[in-house]
Amino acid sequence: NVRYVYAAVFNDKEWTPIDFAKIDKNCEAVFNNLGRDVVFLPVFSVKGKLITAASPFKITPKGWIQYLEPSETKETVVLTRKYHYYKRKENWSKCLENGVFEGSNDPGFIKCSQLNMIDFVPGEHFIELPCNSKESFRYVRFRFSNAEQNLIYDGDGASLAELHFISKAGKILTGKPFGSEGRKYNSYTPNKCFDNNPLTFFEDARSGNVEKYVGLQFDKPQQIEKICFLARNDMNSIQKGDLYELFYWDNNGFQSLGQKVATEEQITISNVPKEALLLLRNLSAGKEERIFTYENGKQIWW
Repeated sequence: NVRYVYAAVFNDKEWTPIDFAKIDKNCEAVFNNLGRDVVFLPVFSVKGKLITAASPFKITPKGWIQYLEPSETKETVVLTRKYHYYKRKENWSKCLENGVFEGSNDPGFIKCSQLNMIDFVPGEHFIELPCNSKESFRYVRFRFSNAEQNLIYDGDGASLAELHFISKAGKILTGKPFGSEGRKYNSYTPNKCFDNNPLTFFEDARSGNVEKYVGLQFDKPQQIEKICFLARNDMNSIQKGDLYELFYWDNNGFQSLGQKVATEEQITISNVPKEALLLLRNLSAGKEERIFTYENGKQIWW
């Protein structure tokens, strides 16, 4: 007893109608302007409440419609994130590649020793490296590679979330943060690298400038045993110790497949219906969530 059907998309928390079509006498409705590579849910609106009209479907890049209906066949899925990882965020890790850790007793680092370097694109979790020098230093820093300037940014620059210099006794050393100029109008100052908050970060977003760095000044020379760092990230990757819940969609809404505590940087869940639309929720922290399908062993985001 309705005249229209709506096409809704998932906006991280709920389905939101973005288009509508009139239902004809044959109980059919035609949408003329839906985008490709998107998942839609057909819904009715009754007294302001959305009611599922049919299974969700995706429109492929070639324009074909594929309904996402949970199969009776089950599979095991290995999940690494609860929210998609797009191009801008890739640069947060890429900007660290070929950067070097340096120690000096000269505040200008005119004479310095290389403690180690990042000769790879790091992931989204803490990485620990040994210090390759037995000397003691009053000043230590991470210096971004000049090649960072070749990255195409979307309003970002050279950035780093956390940086720890660890003594032989296993203690995280403290000191006075310092760094390159960065943006004068932003709040992404050097101390953000040493505040034990993985969601804050230092950033130097000056376009065309080299010699970008962030570090610590100690009261007296210190010997460094290890260096621990974390790339800027959104904390939407799987975090050890957090509690997760996986859902799949049927015509009655999202159905829980149970909860599980992550014991590593990925989470494995069995008995998941194939060809279903999925949603992973972190019950310990975070708000961002995005629907996905599991295809050929990978999460495909919609």
